[in-house]
Amino acid sequence: MKVEPIQVIIDTNILLAAARSTAGTSFRLLILIGDPRFEINLSVPLVLEYEAVLKRPAHNLTMSHQEIDDVTRLFVRKF
Repeated sequence: MKVEPIQVIIDTNILLAAARSTAGTSFRLLILIGDPRFEINLSVPLVLEYEAVLKRPAHNLTMSHQEIDDVTRLFVRKF
């Protein structure tokens, strides 16, 4: 019996929390990306939101804008 994957939408806050710390649950959740038990659902507006929020100067992330673009491209290619 084939089990259908669980449909998942990753909220922008999860991505932001994972970008801030690799020690938390949000980062562990992102590690599961690619696991066949889950199917990530994306839309163009959601990916644009990811980029816009992660690039806000107020978040003081250690990632460059190029690294943020690379991460969002990885999401798009994978799904």
